[in-house]
Amino acid sequence: MAAVLLWSEHRAHFLGVLPFLFIFACPLLHIFGGHGSHGLHGGHRSDKKGERS
Repeated sequence: MAAVLLWSEHRAHFLGVLPFLFIFACPLLHIFGGHGSHGLHGGHRSDKKGERS
């Protein structure tokens, strides 16, 4: 019941802040390390040109 009342009374405030949450999500995740590591995706190449067996 509390969640329904909070949603109905504060929906405009929440929806007004929502775009900013998406904008700041990536930098915050990079700071706190939850976004993953970019550039460390080694071994994903399927073609190995120039290698001799």
